[in-house]
Amino acid sequence: MTDAVQKPLTDAGPGLVKGKLGLGDVLFQGVTHIGPAVSVVFTLPFIVSYAGAAAPVAVIGAVIVMLFVANTVSEFTRYMPSTGGYYSFVRRGLGPRWGFLTGWSYFAYDPLGPAAVLGFMGFLAENVLKTGTGVDIPWWVFALAGLLVTWVLIYRGIAISTKAALVLGTLEVLIMVALSISLLVSPAHSYHWTAPFNISNSLQGIHGILYGIVFSILALSGFESVAPLARETRDPKRLLPRAIFGSIILVGILFVFAGYAGVAGWGVDQIKTFPTNANPFYEMAKRVWGLGWIFVFIAIINSVLAIAIASSNAVTRVWHGMGSVGVLPKELTKIQPRFRTPSNAIHLQIGISAALTVAVGLWVGAADIYGFLGDIITVAIVIMYGLANVSLFVYMRREQAEHFTWWRHGIVPLVGTLLLLPVVWVTFVPLPAYPFVLVPYIVVAWMILGAGVMWWIEKRHSANMMAMTQAFETMDADFDPTVL
Repeated sequence: MTDAVQKPLTDAGPGLVKGKLGLGDVLFQGVTHIGPAVSVVFTLPFIVSYAGAAAPVAVIGAVIVMLFVANTVSEFTRYMPSTGGYYSFVRRGLGPRWGFLTGWSYFAYDPLGPAAVLGFMGFLAENVLKTGTGVDIPWWVFALAGLLVTWVLIYRGIAISTKAALVLGTLEVLIMVALSISLLVSPAHSYHWTAPFNISNSLQGIHGILYGIVFSILALSGFESVAPLARETRDPKRLLPRAIFGSIILVGILFVFAGYAGVAGWGVDQIKTFPTNANPFYEMAKRVWGLGWIFVFIAIINSVLAIAIASSNAVTRVWHGMGSVGVLPKELTKIQPRFRTPSNAIHLQIGISAALTVAVGLWVGAADIYGFLGDIITVAIVIMYGLANVSLFVYMRREQAEHFTWWRHGIVPLVGTLLLLPVVWVTFVPLPAYPFVLVPYIVVAWMILGAGVMWWIEKRHSANMMAMTQAFETMDADFDPTVL
């Protein structure tokens, strides 16, 4: 790839503001969407339940797997950056029908993210406040308050919301790094520096490591959220691939470091009690920081808000683009003239998040909302990643033959797909308890509904379906695919 750089994009028209975001903005879009603090505090105990004190080995394995998966998004953004993200990538390689179904599966991913994390944050905030002060405020009040903050930030502009995500993400990273250093300075008495890298310390041997890798993969997903910001990014062909790989590497290093410190702070001989403790990181923070444990809770709040912002920014751009070609209602193309944001798409996303947060939280309980919606998101992620991997091979062979390589566009996507298959297997085998047992049926029903909607569009609005063959090309026409 040459060092040719596109001219900064400007736009005086009514569309999304172009060329506003730099590398730091899009990098932290990926970092905050992954949610470092949430990944460490909530996911690590689950990984430890399988991999034991060798949890850092599992996390390292997951980082390697996700780099395989990230290759697909990176290559697509290098050759055809698009606000459509996975929808546009798969449409270009496999055709409009597969593109639509990919977009439909995407609607079971990013739109659910804010509800999952904000609902669980509300549950934690309710319990922390009740325990510390005796004041009882319902969880949904905190959740909706967080959603209101998200609404204001993403409505007022992509630059403001991404800067807010950068600040929040930086704060949570600093807090988790500081806690990890403190745990390493004051480790448990049974700790030895080589223990977290010793596979023999896995609670279930090599199988425990493999299970740990699977669930680490889920914790590291979210890097792909930078793709829909293509139009608003300066020189997207160069910056987006850097942000994609950079976010995985940055969060991966933090995850491994925090996991190592967590094992050190808890102790190898007590590691079996780590996943059974309600809040192991809170307990360790109280030991090394005293009342300073509250900073861990602050990191969680920061992480949740940053995830909500990153998820909402990504999905509203996809909806705006799909509305621009008539696949979704044209009302979603409306741009707020002052802030240059897709206002109706934002209102829709916030409305969906509010309804899902309250409805699902009251149904399954706020304590389980993260896990329940997370299972649905997991399956949607596998569908998206798998279809995109196949699409990359077809697209590069057909439209970028001079740049096609078997290693990067054939073998790497294939390996990435194969490594993702166990995610679905361990999520549903053996079948979990109610209501989690309903997840596969919900996902299947959702995809069948999507096929029905696609059929209806083809039969009743064939012009709209045909427009999918040009989806996002018009909106992204400023990107010259020959400048590489």
